[in-house]
Amino acid sequence: MRERAAGRYFGSQHVGRIGVRRSFRIRTYLLLLALVSAVPFIAFAAVLARHTATVQSRGFARDVTAVARAFSLAMDNQVLLYRTALEALGRSPALARGDLTDFHIEMQAASALLNGTVSLSRGDGGQVLNSHHPAGTMLPRRSQAAQAVQVAATGQVWVSDLTRSALTGRMQVTVNVPVPAPGNMAVPPPGAQPAGPPWVLAIALPLELIEAMLRSQRLPPDWIGAVVDRGGLFLARTLDHDARLGTPASKDWTIPARTQPEGWVMSTTLEGVVTYTGFVQSNTTGWTVGIGVPEGVVRAPLLRTLLPLAGFGAALTLLAAAAALVVARRIARPVSALARRDAAPEELDLVEAQQVAAALHAADADRRAAEAALRESEAELLAAREVSPQAHWTADAAGKLVTVSRRVSQATSVAAEARLGDGWLNVVHPVDRAAAQAAWSHAIRTGQTYDTTFRIQDRPGPSGAGSWRWVRARAAPRQSADGRPTRWYGTTEDVDDRVRAQNALEVSESRLRQLTEDLEARVAAEVQAREAAQAALHQAQRMEALGKLASGIAHDFNNVLQAVGGSLSLILRAPGNAARVERVAGMARDAVDRGAAITGRMLSLARRADLRAGPVDAAELLQGLRLVLQHTLGAGIRVAVDVPPDLPPLLADRGQLETVLINLATNARDAMPRGGTLRLSARTEGGRMLIEAADTGAGMTPDVLARAREPFFTTKPPGVGTGLGLALAHGFAEQSGGLLRINSTPGKGTAVTLVLPVAATALAQAAAVQVT
Repeated sequence: MRERAAGRYFGSQHVGRIGVRRSFRIRTYLLLLALVSAVPFIAFAAVLARHTATVQSRGFARDVTAVARAFSLAMDNQVLLYRTALEALGRSPALARGDLTDFHIEMQAASALLNGTVSLSRGDGGQVLNSHHPAGTMLPRRSQAAQAVQVAATGQVWVSDLTRSALTGRMQVTVNVPVPAPGNMAVPPPGAQPAGPPWVLAIALPLELIEAMLRSQRLPPDWIGAVVDRGGLFLARTLDHDARLGTPASKDWTIPARTQPEGWVMSTTLEGVVTYTGFVQSNTTGWTVGIGVPEGVVRAPLLRTLLPLAGFGAALTLLAAAAALVVARRIARPVSALARRDAAPEELDLVEAQQVAAALHAADADRRAAEAALRESEAELLAAREVSPQAHWTADAAGKLVTVSRRVSQATSVAAEARLGDGWLNVVHPVDRAAAQAAWSHAIRTGQTYDTTFRIQDRPGPSGAGSWRWVRARAAPRQSADGRPTRWYGTTEDVDDRVRAQNALEVSESRLRQLTEDLEARVAAEVQAREAAQAALHQAQRMEALGKLASGIAHDFNNVLQAVGGSLSLILRAPGNAARVERVAGMARDAVDRGAAITGRMLSLARRADLRAGPVDAAELLQGLRLVLQHTLGAGIRVAVDVPPDLPPLLADRGQLETVLINLATNARDAMPRGGTLRLSARTEGGRMLIEAADTGAGMTPDVLARAREPFFTTKPPGVGTGLGLALAHGFAEQSGGLLRINSTPGKGTAVTLVLPVAATALAQAAAVQVT
């Protein structure tokens, strides 16, 4: 027993065989602990290496960029020297008086001094003099005639990019300086302009000079220095200068150089070498100086720093692993001794192992006590099964009964032994036998729980005839490790009284269901009759509303007809009185206009208008209405506009919105006969736009406010209002995707608010619907 316990706790092979999990030895765990302990050092070393690489890369970038900047300044100084010489030559008295022969001699002297070809061109790019050709020689146009024209037009000094000379065919760059046209003025006064267009004095800057200056920087042999013009073409290069002159440089560093004055980028040279390149752009020439350092040179200091650190870390890790193995052997000896059956705690030299050994001895004693208690429990369970009202039974994996409680014999005339195997089917009612056997076979085949109800033959009575009783048989399987049933444990319970009561209940429920169906039929008939009565009531209400509408229309048109009829009667009485006829005809025309207005508003109310919604600037709309209403509402009415800044546009038909606001303003004027204030305001709330017209008039009582939206309802005297203004405003708000609010207090005024969608929100929702 102790060996089994030791195998359970310490045998890695035993644990592996039962498939619980894979175990490792203590020395393995200690070795992993040592390696994991080295992780912080490794992480710190990685962070330190990264920081060191960053610092060294920045230092290289700073130093290399400084070298490029110094060379760029030296090159700018050389260009300035040539520019100064040209400007001094341009102030020659010979040029000022137009003596080109003497000036040509001066140009040749300057060319010999500066080691570069000097030329004089007109403003259109045509060459006049060239230091390498005698005076009077027919010379072609300059190869960079467009730049000469630009210098002559702007009067600004220009340093060209790489080009090919029209005379010599050699690659060159030129410094171009504007000078007064020969013979215009000897010394122009300060601020004065020459009489004619300026000419251009140019000198070809020797490319050999740029290369010599670049090589004078004495860069390390594996570094590469280069100068490129604005187009990215090589002007000079420390490696293969002759072969690379005039060819495009690597775009890895020339493209960034076009957007920033200086920088440090990783690039690949034309020879395929990965380098870090520091570049600086000249302010004077626009050329770019680049210094490329091979990647290995940049990373060499880092490797010199990291290799000792990596060696130290590896040595430290190996030392920790060796120490872990030594300690593991020390710990493994007493732990392995625990597997021996006779290992006593006092024999072990590890405190934890002593505690485990003591615990194992105590557990062994507890196990013996538990086995005794289990045997006692099994006896008690067997006794309980025999006295239980349920009959207990067991079956093998194939479904054959192997044990049956003696209570079975007490309930039937068949002995318990006769029910073993498949004998239990002999006491099942013939009608229920097939279903009971099929359910049991399904449970055996699938391993599912068995639960079915059938009738069995009861013990015969005094007359010798037995009866049938309902029982419920249930069973659950005990399964192996692979999920297959190995044994079945079941009970058979007498449920005869319960089943017979359930059958009686089903009969009662059937009768109740029939009564319910009859009641539902009667209720349905009552509901149908009630719905017919409600439909008749709704029809009557519609007729009443139509009557009110017709009454209002008839009343208004009766007023119009009376006005027209009275006017015609007055005209017929005195047709010769032209002034009277004209006055009375005007009254008739006003009556007809009122009728037309009523008809138009009725049509607007009867149909949904074809709105042309679009973004509307609420602030601009209300300010414009204020200017109009201030002059039309009367002197006693003050119109104020309250609009916050940065208000988004709303989405509505601008013309219809203006009409609604004018109607609201007219209602407000009628509510303030003694004068007052009409305040037009706009604000956003919950993603919607609120346009409000508020007055300080008499206000409305609750009963009037409740009917304010009804068509043809008005508190104005006959002939003054149609009662359609608020109804039209209500219809416009709903058709625009919003709503209308009316707040009024008697004696304090009325506020009518149009709640309309914001243009951006409405358009976004429409777009989302289209996408969906």
